[in-house]
Order: sequence, then C-alpha cells, then structure tokens
Amino acid sequence: MPRRQQRSTGLRQVLIQEWDRGMARWRIPGRICEYEEALKAGKPVVVSSSSMLRAFMAAGLPTDRFAYGGPDWGKSFRLDERDQISEYVEEGSRVGGSS
Repeated sequence: MPRRQQRSTGLRQVLIQEWDRGMARWRIPGRICEYEEALKAGKPVVVSSSSMLRAFMAAGLPTDRFAYGGPDWGKSFRLDERDQISEYVEEGSRVGGSS
C-alpha cells in the first residue's frame, strides 16, 4: 500500500494559529473573512512579510529573514494549495524598486 505523503509544511498551521490568536479580540460574530476561509480551507493566499514575522515570533521560530533589513522584509508571498511558498509580485509591478 503506498504511503500517503504529508501535504503540509506546517507553515499554514502556524499562520492559522496566529490569525486565530490575533482575531480572538477583534472578530465580529457572523462576519465572514475571505482570507481566513481560504487559509483554513487550504486554498492559495497572499501573505505579507509582517504576517509571517508575527506568526514566526508567536511560534518561537527564527524571524530574521522577515524582520527589518532581512532578505524578505517588505515582501509578499503566495502560499499555494500544497503549502509551498513563493514571492508574490502583483501583475504590472516591478521588482527591485525604481530606476
């Protein structure tokens, strides 16, 4: 019987835990948040480096890469349905600043 491969890297769960922790105080009963639904359903979502920083800090993971001056500071990322992350660049935007 083939072994089932793990789908998650754990990153999505770390993001969900921080989302739930942060929303515990601010959640509006009955209001649906599309980002939260997509995140919890395993769908692709765009995540900011500041969200990654907060989630990593809460989980006790290294944060240098997302902190000010780190290589991923100020970036956005796409977390896909396989929980793989890649840099997200909005269509029509340039990478690397102005020239």
